[in-house]
Amino acid sequence: MRITGQNGTLWNQLEPAKPGDFGHRLPPPPARPESGQSSWGQSAGHQPVISYWQLAWRNRLLILAFLIAGAVAGVAYVTFKTPRYRASITVELIGFNQSFMGMSQVDPQAGTDTTTASASNIQTQTRILTSHSILSRVQERMNLELTPVSPAPPTVFARVRARIPLKQQDPLDQARAALQESLFSVSAHGVPLTRLIEIQSESTSPEVAANFLNTLAAEHIAQNLAARSNVTQQTSQWMESQLDDAKSRLKEAGDNLREFIQKSGLDFFPEQSTLADTKLRQLQSDVSSIQADRIAKQARWELSKNTPPESLGDVLNDPTLQAIKSKLIDLRRERAQLLATLTPEHIRVQRIQAQITDQEAAFEKEKAGILHRLSEEYQEALRREKLLSGAYSAQTRTVGSQLDKSSQYAVLKRDVEMAQQVYTTLLQQSNQAALMALVPTTNIRVVDPATPPSDPSSPRPVRDVILWSFTFAGIGYGLLWLREVREHKKTALLFDGPGRTRPFLGVPELGVIPSAVHAPKRLKLLSGKGNAPLELASWNDKSSLLAESFRHALTSILSAEPRDHSPVYVITSVGPGEGKTTLSVNLAIAMATIGRNVLLIDTDLRRARLHKVFGLEGRPGLSDLLTSKFLDGLALDKYLNPTEVERLWVMTDGTAEIEIPAALLFSPRVSELLSTLQKHFDCILLDTPPVLPFPDARLWGKYADGVVLVVRAGITTRDGARSACDRFQEDGVPVLGTILNDWAPSSGSSGYRYYKHDYNSSK
Repeated sequence: MRITGQNGTLWNQLEPAKPGDFGHRLPPPPARPESGQSSWGQSAGHQPVISYWQLAWRNRLLILAFLIAGAVAGVAYVTFKTPRYRASITVELIGFNQSFMGMSQVDPQAGTDTTTASASNIQTQTRILTSHSILSRVQERMNLELTPVSPAPPTVFARVRARIPLKQQDPLDQARAALQESLFSVSAHGVPLTRLIEIQSESTSPEVAANFLNTLAAEHIAQNLAARSNVTQQTSQWMESQLDDAKSRLKEAGDNLREFIQKSGLDFFPEQSTLADTKLRQLQSDVSSIQADRIAKQARWELSKNTPPESLGDVLNDPTLQAIKSKLIDLRRERAQLLATLTPEHIRVQRIQAQITDQEAAFEKEKAGILHRLSEEYQEALRREKLLSGAYSAQTRTVGSQLDKSSQYAVLKRDVEMAQQVYTTLLQQSNQAALMALVPTTNIRVVDPATPPSDPSSPRPVRDVILWSFTFAGIGYGLLWLREVREHKKTALLFDGPGRTRPFLGVPELGVIPSAVHAPKRLKLLSGKGNAPLELASWNDKSSLLAESFRHALTSILSAEPRDHSPVYVITSVGPGEGKTTLSVNLAIAMATIGRNVLLIDTDLRRARLHKVFGLEGRPGLSDLLTSKFLDGLALDKYLNPTEVERLWVMTDGTAEIEIPAALLFSPRVSELLSTLQKHFDCILLDTPPVLPFPDARLWGKYADGVVLVVRAGITTRDGARSACDRFQEDGVPVLGTILNDWAPSSGSSGYRYYKHDYNSSK
């Protein structure tokens, strides 16, 4: 295969590429950030915060317009708003002295919370003061005394308001409307740590507001007096009815007692011991004595029946028997003496024996008499006991009958005493209740009566105008802030500044190309034919910031240049319209200006542009080469077009019509073509279609030494760039890095100031 240049001089200018080391492949990009993380690896809460003061300063005129609009609205509000006056009255809640004149004895509410100045009672009174019933009575009372409203103080706003037809109203109607305002705006609250209650009301008339509160306090006091008077009157009436009942019960109890006394015959004395009681006690004593005597005699009699007479104490101790027994002993001793000398038949012995027999008979007779006497004594004691027991039983019945009468008497007397006590107590309390009804007592005292306020509570011109102004300004600033936040959230998914791609994609940022619209110096005209195309910016204005930015990006690319062959770089973007062609041309120009032979190939067979940039319409190019039947021996000089830029050649897309451009890239002649071109050029740049919509960049990347991914500030999404890098990583194609295109720095950027001073001032 031979290659000849135009006029046979083209390839004589080309020098073979110097061998060197092959560029290293970058590590794979990091994993995608988790949800809730920002696109450069930080949490969303750590994204750059919008400056409040910068936002206000950028939109100062708009905020000033809102401020003026707010002031106008405030003036209109003050003008059309009917003035409202706020009046207040302070009352004190005091407790009752329940011990005064025994009020606690007849007051049904004594000892309850309604008669004290406790926190709960204060809260209760505040609710009563604003209740519908008392407000209705105040309204009825004031309607009877309603007078026309006095005119408002002569102010600028009042005079303007008086000229408004809708604001003109009859004075009496104004008074009724003012009363309704007071009725609906009344409020009451307790003053902390005091017994005071403050009542407030607003109205369109200061006199009506003050009169309404004073009438409300007076009505509440009158209501309390009437309520207590009604309670005491009802209590007194109830006590009088109870007093009549008690009097009737007392009369009935007295009549019953008198009737009982008359029927009983007055034969007993309830407070003293009666004769029957004394006799009963005597009989009780006699019965006890006779019972003891009878028991003793019964014991002696029963003992005499079961015991030998000689062993009885009565027999042994009887003097007669003792004398007879002693005489018998003497006679027996004497007989014994006679028998010692005489025989039993002796007269003297016989005589002594006869005496002994007589004495023994007398002894037996006397002993029998003693036993008979014991029996008689027992029988006598038994008869006496029966008689006394009968008398005692009869007396007991008599005393029992008297006790029944006494018990009935005591019950009847107790009923009379109790009825008398109840009647006396009710009579005292009825007199106290009647006296209490005449004592004026109330638990409300007016401390500060309401006075008509001199200044309205609303509207207040100075305050309201300022408030409306700052409210409108705040609303305007809030809308601007919301818009800024929305834009910020919108751009948070985009690459909006330098240093954003590396943390998110894991590849170096090769350079930053500023926006030509915001550049401090306009591009020069090219050959006097209108504005120069942006693709030739680095050639038409070599000392501009744009040219410098392209050279800076080239420096980063050359740092990864292989040394054993001429590099082939794919220049692509994520999507269309991101400036890949502009970047490809300017990088080629920058590389050519440093003495490199550069070939720029337009591989975008769908939407080619290089032929328009360099004025090469209708020239054969890449499509013609890839569709030719034989590549070996084909003269390539007619496919390579020199440019105005020294050492820069361009291969256009060609003239052949291709239905499926990507299908040609699977041909082995692509690799053969690039290998041939690498022998005669120091660097080959491939301007490919966007990587996401078309596969061309991925197919060309298999034959290239690296890919330069162009991202456009504010246009390219981070997810799109991430997806593009993932696809190259899957294909094993190294991504050299990204170039941020069309970046618009702030107007106060120090880089612009530095460049303008050091470069533009010398032009």
